[in-house]
Amino acid sequence: MITQLRNITLLSVMIMSVVLGYAQISSQDVKVLERLLGSKVSLNNSEIQQILNQMRDPAMRKAALRRATYNLDVFYEVSVKNFATRMAVRSEEVSSPLNDFSATVIGIVRDNLDARQMLTGNFLYAANPTLIPAGINIRNNLINDRLNSNNHYLDIENNLYRLNVASILVQVPQEVLDVPVNNNPTINNVVPNPDPGGLLTSYTWGREHLVAGTNRRPVEYALRSFLCTPMELAADTLANDSHVGRDIDRNPGGDPNRYLTTCKGCHTIMDGFRGAFAMWNFAMNNNGGGILVHGSLHRNRLDINNGIARKMNQNANVYPDGFPTTNDSWINYATRPKNAEIFGWKGPYQGNGVGSFATLLAQSDRFPICMAKRVFNEVCARSQSPYKDVKNSVTEELARKFVESNYNLRELFIETASHEACK
Repeated sequence: MITQLRNITLLSVMIMSVVLGYAQISSQDVKVLERLLGSKVSLNNSEIQQILNQMRDPAMRKAALRRATYNLDVFYEVSVKNFATRMAVRSEEVSSPLNDFSATVIGIVRDNLDARQMLTGNFLYAANPTLIPAGINIRNNLINDRLNSNNHYLDIENNLYRLNVASILVQVPQEVLDVPVNNNPTINNVVPNPDPGGLLTSYTWGREHLVAGTNRRPVEYALRSFLCTPMELAADTLANDSHVGRDIDRNPGGDPNRYLTTCKGCHTIMDGFRGAFAMWNFAMNNNGGGILVHGSLHRNRLDINNGIARKMNQNANVYPDGFPTTNDSWINYATRPKNAEIFGWKGPYQGNGVGSFATLLAQSDRFPICMAKRVFNEVCARSQSPYKDVKNSVTEELARKFVESNYNLRELFIETASHEACK
């Protein structure tokens, strides 16, 4: 009698499992899916039920997670957006709204593009007006809403509850403002970007890193964002300092040793690279936005001198024998043994402009390891620093698979979410 009752009970559980669809779903599988999506999931959602049921078969686990990345909008709007936003802005906080940087990363993931195009591509992603549902207003004037402000992407962000962001994005060429047509300030002239460097020449990167300063910040944050390397780690006091600018005191506080033991270490690296940005400036406007300015197009602007941003040579009297910037050439001085091991450079080791500098970053061994570390943090360990323990057995394994997938970020997210270390 007891055996019969036990069999009836087991049969009832099996029937309920089939009816409810998720009664025997593993809580661990739910956690894996939620980590991948960056959000809680509803077990009442039929698509999620099917994904979780598919995950119960170890052989189908990655296929199920891949299905989730394609079919569940939250993957793009939370996980991918947050991953990109941490790289885009100085605060490294995910609370920043959607922008051309984060939208472009979403587009690259959606289209399964080689992630190195984040640095080498001559394109961005923006909303296609023909794909925006009726009743939703997305400001889309090229000059006013994309080249002069973040209005276009703010409107997308404010309508995410009614939009599937991944479905409305299309690839658009990188463009900048030239001098006004016939010198008429009311008629702007839009031209192709003369020195595209992927996301390093996006509006957002310019607003965050090319405004004011001396154009050392875009170098510092390029190494942080794409190679997970703070400047203090790359610093090398024994490297060649022939490119250190004239605004850097070689005798700070009357102590030349202070320069040799501290200042020199960072500036040998930064100043060698910063020539890549010599022709770029971000000019703020009265509306809180601004424009990317390239010296080849705006030679008569007050912030440009002979094609070079004036800030590159400011405070030249501090150390007149320092390096004067006269063009956009750069050189890699992060090549001594310590840095050679960290970065794994493949070249080029010198060049002109942002495009060639960005290519150097994209071709390094450090790039896939940094992406693996950033995705691991986003999916598995959000409270950890992306600059500590960057290279370890897990990130090296994930980086290897990332490279084997032709630098496919979608596959990196999937591999990471299903990795044992993520538990």
